[in-house]
Amino acid sequence: MLVQLVVGAVISVAGLPVFSALYSPEFMDPEVPADSLLTDEFGGSLLALALVSLIMGLLSACLMVLVQGLVTVPVLRAALNRRTGFGQTFTLARPGPARLMGLGLLGAAAGLMALALAVGLALAAAAVADGVGAAPAILAMVVLGGPLVLWAGVRFAFAAHALVAEGLGVFASLGRSWRLTGGRWWRSFGIILLAGVVVTIATSVVTAPLGFAAGMLGAFVDPADPESLTRYLAGLGVVSTLLSAVAGGLGAGYLYAVTALLYTDLRIRREGFDLALLREFEAGADPGIPGRQVPAAGSLGAS
Repeated sequence: MLVQLVVGAVISVAGLPVFSALYSPEFMDPEVPADSLLTDEFGGSLLALALVSLIMGLLSACLMVLVQGLVTVPVLRAALNRRTGFGQTFTLARPGPARLMGLGLLGAAAGLMALALAVGLALAAAAVADGVGAAPAILAMVVLGGPLVLWAGVRFAFAAHALVAEGLGVFASLGRSWRLTGGRWWRSFGIILLAGVVVTIATSVVTAPLGFAAGMLGAFVDPADPESLTRYLAGLGVVSTLLSAVAGGLGAGYLYAVTALLYTDLRIRREGFDLALLREFEAGADPGIPGRQVPAAGSLGAS
């Protein structure tokens, strides 16, 4: 929730000048020429919003990887009926947080490179076809590239959990996730997809009333009064940010808890990780993160 709140607040503040200009009387007046509306002030505000949204989007992606990794600690400890405090999670995860940010930056860079490649190929197809046949080429890239991205996303979905749970580095955690999902892609994909559908529905239930209420309240705002319009947009931004933070935080927390449990399940099926957890539980000791000292794949035998 904290991550969602900070990101949403920054984007809302950056977008306030743009939305104020869009709802100004000049923009609402059909008799005003469009060229006269594209002022330097509006263009600068729009550019600032785009840059802030891009930067905060990348930062949010990195921070959500951090959250995903940190969720591993309380989930694994809960498997042994151990409670975990907020500060204790950061303490036990060290030096994981710094590595998780590196993993997030690597993922964001890979995403930007894939996007740039897709845009470049689309522009090349349009240039070669001279506008004729470019649409089928772009559609073919989407049809072929979409499943590839989805497949790779599932194969690397447990890297953050492995990084924290096993104390691995960035690239070692990616390799660990790749090995764990070998031969179990469809099962992992199905569970993650189901959890994502649950999160999407729950988030819609929380945020949908906001759009309905905003439309009703907006009818009482005088578009010719810039001050009342600004207050309305500011209030709407605050409420929207708070609700989005609550819904997004709970949804992401649930989804990451599911993937942490699925990561544990994959280790149980491949390495007999349940035997290691049982030994720790019977010993009664609290070494921190359960299974941190468990040998790598194959040393415990198949379950």
